Order: sequence, then C-alpha cells, then structure tokens
Amino acid sequence: MRNYKIPLLVLLVLGVIFACYFWLSNDDKHKNTTETSVISPKNKKTTNNNLVIQDKLKQRNVESNQLKKKQISKDAEFYKAPVLIAELTLINFSHCIESLNSGYDQKDVETWKTFNPKSPAQLKLTKELNSYCEDINSKHPEYMLSNEEDIIALQQSVTTDNELGKILTKVYNNENITLDPKDLASKMQLLKSTDPNLLLNATSYFRSNLIGNLDIELTEIIKSNDIYYASFVRGLALKLYACEAGANCGVYSSLMTNLCLQRNLCGNDFNDILNNKMPEGIRADILLVFNHLKTILG
Repeated sequence: MRNYKIPLLVLLVLGVIFACYFWLSNDDKHKNTTETSVISPKNKKTTNNNLVIQDKLKQRNVESNQLKKKQISKDAEFYKAPVLIAELTLINFSHCIESLNSGYDQKDVETWKTFNPKSPAQLKLTKELNSYCEDINSKHPEYMLSNEEDIIALQQSVTTDNELGKILTKVYNNENITLDPKDLASKMQLLKSTDPNLLLNATSYFRSNLIGNLDIELTEIIKSNDIYYASFVRGLALKLYACEAGANCGVYSSLMTNLCLQRNLCGNDFNDILNNKMPEGIRADILLVFNHLKTILG
C-alpha cells in the first residue's frame, strides 16, 4: 500500500502558499483601487483648476490683445486726423506752401520761386525745389498745399480735449503756466512719439520754457553773455534734437531750405551742415547745448 501522506502534505503546503499569494495579490489590488479612488478626485479637481486657470489666462491674453489693437487703431485714426495732418503740413512744407500760393503774376512768380538766389548752391536748390513742391502737391492732394487758407483754418480747429491738443493750441505759452523739467520732458516725448517732426516746432509750443529761461541758462553753458548768440545756438541745437529723433531734415525739407536760402548753409542734411559747413567753435557750442537738451528733455 502506497504512502500518500508526503504528497498530500506537499499539496497542502503548495495550496497554502498559493492561497497566501492570491490573498496578498488581491489585497494590493484592493489597496491600489482604494488609493486610486481616494486620489483620483483630488487629481481631477487639480486638473480642473489648472484648466480653469489656463482658460482665464487665455481669455486675459485675448482681451489684452484686443485692447492693444483698439489702442493701435485709435492712435492710427488720431494720426490720420486732418488737424494733425494740417499741423505737420505747415511744419514740413511751409516753403512749398509759400511757393504754390504766390499771388503774383507769372513773371514775378518765377522770380519769387527762386528766392533771389545768391550762390550756385542756392540756385541749384531752388530749381530742384520747384519741381519737388509741385510733385508733392500732385501726389498728396490731402496736404492741400495750394490752399493755404484752408490748411491754416484746419490747423487752428484743433481742440484741447487731450494733452496733444493742449500742446498744439499753445496752451503752455500762458505766462501763468510754469512747467517743471519733468513735465516739459514728458510733453516733448509725447510730441516725439506722435511724430518727431512736431519737435521742429517745439519752441512755438513751449516758448517760455524753451526760449526765455533756457537762453539765460545756456549763456553759462557756452560761456557767452551774448543772449542773441545763445538764442542762435539754442535754435540749431533744438533742430538737431528733432533731427536725431527722426524729423525730416533732408535736403528738400523746410529746415534745410531755410538754412540754405536764408543763411547760405546748404548741404545734404542737417548733419552735413553741422559737420562740414559750420565753423568749429559754433559747432562745438551747438553740441554742448544739444547734450544739455538730451539731459533735460530725454
């Protein structure tokens, strides 16, 4: 008779081992399931919160971009404002307006158009300038160069309902208004950001700040008691300030035309005159004042 005790005992041990393994395996699965069931809602909540935050950020970016577009559009519309165009036309094309609006007969017009040139450089410029002005008038009817009265009427229609309007209407020339250096610098930067060519007319907007008081201050900088010389240097330093900011200071600009025809200082641009046509002493004083203006105006 066979002895079955040993095989049965082995089977019993193996059964116990398998049962323990199965129980432990199910217990781990149960734990994992329990842990998952506990952690999952938290993770889900965190995920939802992240999605909400991301949605809010996206919405904020969309709104920010929309505001930027509106501001850009608003600035563009203001830049196209007829009043501002008229102001810039008077600054940039005053020499062409004079030429195109002469009330003389044809013979006198031809003589007047050449500004009675006294040098070959002046003669050359005026011949080129006549064609330049007629070309500008033809290509840009919106400038109304041949309708001086309309330009001036439009330019004078500017209102003071914003800061630029106050500047253009020369509100700050009021003797009772005193601008401190910080305020003056801020307003000059507004002109620069709107259109650098407005800086060419800065002395008419801030006469008391940029002429009277400044000229006295400049006599110390250039070491001269001649107020008229200080005024001359200040004027050219302000023009250099505008040119460096991006104003039109090319050969056919109002600035260069006036320097050439009135002072026989002719060149390709303002820097050409400053570096090659200006006496060294005057040039040095202009640069001194220019650096001072950059310090106080930005």
